[in-house]
Amino acid sequence: MQDNERSKITKDARGKKRQQISCFLLLASCLLLITGCYEEKSYVRYEKQLKKAEYDKGVEGYEKFIKAYPVSNLNAGAELGLIQGLLMKKKYKDALTKLTNFEENYSDFKYKDLTPYLKIVCYEKLNQIDSFMNACDLFVKNYPTSKLIKDVLKLKAAVLLKRKDYETLKKVVDELEIYSTGPIAKGLQAYYNGMIKLKDNPAEAVLELREAFNNLTKEYEEAEEALYTITSCYDVLKLEKDLLMTLEMYVVSYPEGKYYSEAIFKLAKILESKNRIEEAVKYYSDLVESKDMSYYQMTAIETLAKYYDKNNETEKAKYMYKELLKRYPDTDLKKEAEKYIADH
Repeated sequence: MQDNERSKITKDARGKKRQQISCFLLLASCLLLITGCYEEKSYVRYEKQLKKAEYDKGVEGYEKFIKAYPVSNLNAGAELGLIQGLLMKKKYKDALTKLTNFEENYSDFKYKDLTPYLKIVCYEKLNQIDSFMNACDLFVKNYPTSKLIKDVLKLKAAVLLKRKDYETLKKVVDELEIYSTGPIAKGLQAYYNGMIKLKDNPAEAVLELREAFNNLTKEYEEAEEALYTITSCYDVLKLEKDLLMTLEMYVVSYPEGKYYSEAIFKLAKILESKNRIEEAVKYYSDLVESKDMSYYQMTAIETLAKYYDKNNETEKAKYMYKELLKRYPDTDLKKEAEKYIADH
């Protein structure tokens, strides 16, 4: 009887212990699940912040994430998100350090050409030219089939063009032809060939630059540069009709372009010289309405003020003089503008 009781007590104890272990495992699983869900939600939140251009929040968030979850499966993505945020904040030195650490910690990362490319971008932004050139050469050697090779050669060509190293630039253009195909690559080759020929043969440069503009899509800054450089060629070649047409094409194609104000101003001056005054006034007026505070806008306001004064359009002239004093209080026409406003 006593043995039976002992056996029953032992069984009950074992049952309770198994029950306790099961509860503990269930609780542990729940905690892991909750932690995993929170971990993923945090990662997604920081990812969204970067997409919304909230770079400070994104960078801070990813730094917290990496510290909180040092062995997370999402860490590689978090590190890259952090690097992306630093690049967008133009903290290239910090990004370069993180990229070097990333390569050491994630040597088995699938996209092996990504971090070397981003390091090239950092070297260029930091003006570390020797490191930049070496990194570009290594990239071409190590990743000849990479989809990023076109971008690497484009960056290298842009630096060489800026430094006026035309001999090395010619070699890079040849590399573009070898390693990259399609209309974009063709457009980039044509652009740099055109820029090389610009000084000695503007007529041939126009042909190359026109091919560049026709092949490159708008997101490539070389497309805009090609089109506007063509206007300089036509100016040198004294082809006024072609110059006028290309300037008009530029202002239509790039209403927020780098050279928009200058192009508008040139159009107005050419039309004014040809006595096409109404058309010139329209372009001068466009400059006045633009947000670009520049020499071109100031001159446009001055020109319109004098034009309206000459044509006895007093209210318009008065408005222009007021705008001149408001936007450019140090103008050479300050006394003239003040006198006109006082007299009218």
